[in-house]
Amino acid sequence: MKTNNEYRPEVSVIMPVFNGEKYLNEAVDSILDQRFRDFEFIIINDGSVDNTSKILDSYSDGRIRLVQRENRGFAYSLNEAIQLAKGKYIARMDADDVALGNRLQLQYEFMESSPGVDILGGQADIIDEYGRLIGEMRKPISWPNISKYIKYACPLCHPTYFVREHVYDITKGYRNIPPVEDYDFLFRAFEKGCVMRNLPEKILKYRKTNNSMTANNFLRTVTLTSQVQKLHVLRVNSIGSVDRTDRINYVLKKYNKRPNFWFNFVYNSRNKLLAIRKRQKGLKKYLLLVSIIVVSLGNYHIFQNTYKGFKSLRWNK
Repeated sequence: MKTNNEYRPEVSVIMPVFNGEKYLNEAVDSILDQRFRDFEFIIINDGSVDNTSKILDSYSDGRIRLVQRENRGFAYSLNEAIQLAKGKYIARMDADDVALGNRLQLQYEFMESSPGVDILGGQADIIDEYGRLIGEMRKPISWPNISKYIKYACPLCHPTYFVREHVYDITKGYRNIPPVEDYDFLFRAFEKGCVMRNLPEKILKYRKTNNSMTANNFLRTVTLTSQVQKLHVLRVNSIGSVDRTDRINYVLKKYNKRPNFWFNFVYNSRNKLLAIRKRQKGLKKYLLLVSIIVVSLGNYHIFQNTYKGFKSLRWNK
């Protein structure tokens, strides 16, 4: 229990890590080197069996609060870190990303001057496993656009979350729906009336690797994404059971294995066309849009994901 005399930093940065030795130093250092200094850094070592423990033990910075224990999963670790947090703002970080030096300063100043905002994100560069720039992640900035965008895609990049602590109290934190815990959380916060914004500035280097849960089983990711969207609609409209979590459990069980050859072929073909389309203009851009839709028709889940992705672009401003 927090007491009146207990020191409370302005910000608590929370970061679960599981077998994250490859990029861990870079991620940790990017937080410790922030221009904003009044924070604690809660790191949950979720049962890593590589050199993660050794790397974390090498740090002597007093702002780090380290928990090392057996594996309990990502969502459990997030909720554990939230319970330990003392700050009035809770900032997310992933163990393979890199926070830009002014990230916490920009987010803290914005939230201090915007009492009506509950959750704040920001823009990000996308880097590969070698740290090379391969793209960017742009999210809608204004609340009106975010409130529309959220129906089609996740409106904030998870490792950029900067959240007032009361939001986790009213939502009860994260649910175990890997890898869409963040989207499900935002939906439930949205339903509680929480206001979201994104900074227009880039505040993070988001690392995209072939070993992520999303990359390893994109079929499960798009199916779960669709399910959390449907659950949101059910809760808002109070249709039948308020929260059919049995649907989530069904998807987790059914799509636990890797997708087959045909799914991967359609998925990879669509992504290649999307990458080419970004570099085109005029008629070529339009023709590639048609090609992307035609290719996506090769799999229902990919088509649904593609359709919602293009719908979300209208509000990505």
